[in-house]
Amino acid sequence: PTGKAYDSGMALKVISFEPTPGLSHEEITETIKPSITWQGRLLQTGEVIVGTPIDERKTETEESK
Repeated sequence: PTGKAYDSGMALKVISFEPTPGLSHEEITETIKPSITWQGRLLQTGEVIVGTPIDERKTETEESK
């Protein structure tokens, strides 16, 4: 699912959430372990890293301190 928007309802285990420049929404940036289904049944839950948008306003405020 790398590159797809992340939704908390997805059948995935999130290993970490990482602030990522250039994102406007949460997005799966890396697949560690893929989800595996067989005949409509989930055999293995995927593990992913999710990139989160960086709050530019917060960054600018922190830099001015």
